[in-house]
Amino acid sequence: MENDHAERILAFWDYLADQPASCAHDSLHDLLAFVAGLVNARQAYWLGAIRLARKPERDPLRGWRPAAIQYWQPVDEPQQVFRKGVRDINGGDVPE
Repeated sequence: MENDHAERILAFWDYLADQPASCAHDSLHDLLAFVAGLVNARQAYWLGAIRLARKPERDPLRGWRPAAIQYWQPVDEPQQVFRKGVRDINGGDVPE
């Protein structure tokens, strides 16, 4: 079983490596679908983060900020919640 997963992962990695950079969005969708399939999930997402050049004092996020999120399956509400959370964090409202 583990060997089968390893072979599937390696084959998928080779597939991704062959994709042109211009197809990054499609490749990310394929990756999320693949990972969701491995664990039998109905949804998957990728969260991109950035690190601020100067970390604010007493920052519970230690300079890291969410920047983008991509879901495998279309969703509306989580996108809105994510955007509001980013606005709150950027405005200094960071829950501890």
